[in-house]
Amino acid sequence: MDGETDLNAPVSGSTTLRRAGTVRVNAYCPDLVQFSNIDNGTVELTCPTNDFSANMTFGGGTLGLWRLANGGLPSSAGCGTSFSFGDAAYPKAVTLVYCGDTDVTCDRAMDVRACNGSVAQYPSQYARHEGMSLAVRRAGVKATYTGAITLKNLDAKNPFFCCEGDGDVEVTSALCDRFHLYKKGSGTWTLSGAVASTGTCTVTEGRLDLNGSFAPGLALDVRSGATFGGTGRVGCAATFGSGVTLAPGTATEIGTLAFADQLKLTGG
Repeated sequence: MDGETDLNAPVSGSTTLRRAGTVRVNAYCPDLVQFSNIDNGTVELTCPTNDFSANMTFGGGTLGLWRLANGGLPSSAGCGTSFSFGDAAYPKAVTLVYCGDTDVTCDRAMDVRACNGSVAQYPSQYARHEGMSLAVRRAGVKATYTGAITLKNLDAKNPFFCCEGDGDVEVTSALCDRFHLYKKGSGTWTLSGAVASTGTCTVTEGRLDLNGSFAPGLALDVRSGATFGGTGRVGCAATFGSGVTLAPGTATEIGTLAFADQLKLTGG
């Protein structure tokens, strides 16, 4: 089913949603055992006081949470200690959107599940990259994620890890060597841990601040109109297109950004 649906009664037990549209679960849900979504629609959990203990499982599509909190504390996602995203059987993409209007920190671990096969093996409806995105809906609001982020299947083909949206996101944990990184949207993405990726990091919009480090095998590509800053160490080759702003430090304070490899400026 497409369109939008508001659910104003509690959902309980092992609940699985399967639809392409948008579902808003507005009621307090104290008795969820497991909550999962297996299609590419949008699910928004708007109640800020959900206290079910189950960890959130989300197979594909967009999950909107109106309140985030550390593990063990009530939130739109209950009191669990982790999220499990993606699908081991089909290549799917998942977006976690924080919809609140105040800054928040969340220490819940994130497991990103991905399948073994290449995209070409699957029907057209699954012919898309697999991985996950973090987004903050409102400009001027920041979500900081301090929990471990783990790719569960190291045989996955080119999984991505992306930041998008108008708000700001900080990731403090290390990122594994299989992720391809993408920055989209007008907000700022801050990477404060070690990024061991040997793939690509592409910045097309907004600002990427590196306060941690990029491994030598990564390829950094900052596109026209985007900003790259931070106080970390770029251990890989970097290409900056025309119109890129290089801004060491933060948006409010000048700092030092180290480059250990070639920095290539293109387009004049």
